[in-house]
Amino acid sequence: MTVIVSDTFNRANTTQDWGTADTGGAWIHSSDDVTHVKIAANKGRILHTGVGGNHSCQIYGSNVADSESLVTFTTDVWGSTLIKVAARITANHGDHYFARIAGANKRIYKRVAGVDTQLGTVIFTFAINTNYKLRFRVEGTALKLRVWVAVDAEPGTWDIEVTDTALATGRFGMQRVFMDTVVNADFEDYSVDDLVVAAVTVPEMMAARQGGAQPAMIPVGVTSY
Repeated sequence: MTVIVSDTFNRANTTQDWGTADTGGAWIHSSDDVTHVKIAANKGRILHTGVGGNHSCQIYGSNVADSESLVTFTTDVWGSTLIKVAARITANHGDHYFARIAGANKRIYKRVAGVDTQLGTVIFTFAINTNYKLRFRVEGTALKLRVWVAVDAEPGTWDIEVTDTALATGRFGMQRVFMDTVVNADFEDYSVDDLVVAAVTVPEMMAARQGGAQPAMIPVGVTSY
C-alpha cells in the first residue's frame, strides 16, 4: 500500500485551523465558527459549543478506487455526537461511503443522491475520554470496518463486512463531527492508504519455492493519482 495522506498532528497549537498534514496537503475545514477547529496538545480538535452543528475537516486528493483509512479519535461527550470517516467522495461532495461512529454503535453507510442508506451495523458502547482506533477499508465492492480501544492489539477480524456497487471511485479523507451539546472531539494519527492489488506469475512462484524466497509482488490494476 502507498500512503497518500498522513498526519500525526505533532505541531504548534493553532486557533482556527489544522494547518498542513505531514503528507497530503492542507486541511480544509467547514464550520460555523473557525475557532471551533484547532491544533491543541498535538491533536486535531473540533470543539462544539451550541445546539446542532456540522463541523468537518478534510483533505481532498485525487480520485482513488480502493483505499484504507486509519484514525485515532476520542471525545469527552457522546450523546448525539457522530464521527464519520468517508471514502469515494464524489466531486460535488455528495455521494460517498462512510463509517459512522455513535456512542452505542458502529455502522457503514452509503449516501447517494442525498439519501443515507445503512449497509451494516454493530452495537457497541463507547466510553468518553478513551482513545479508539478506526480502520475503514473500501476495496472493490467490499466495505469493511473495525474499531477498537487504541491501547489494545488490533483485532484480526472485521466488525462489519458488507458489499455494495453504487460507487466505484472518488476522493477520500473526510472526518466529520455532528454534535448537539458542548463537546471536544480529538483526532490523531490519521492516514489514508491506497490499496494495491497484487499477483504473482507461475514461474516466479516456482522459483520462489525452489529457492526458499518469497515471490515478488507484481502490482496490477494500480489506481493512479
